[in-house]
Amino acid sequence: PAHSKNEVIAYISREEKRQ
Repeated sequence: PAHSKNEVIAYISREEKRQ
C-alpha cells in the first residue's frame, strides 16, 4: 500500500517497545 515496508516495521517496533 502507500505505507513503505520500513514504515510498517517502524510501527511494529514501536508497538513492541510499548509493552
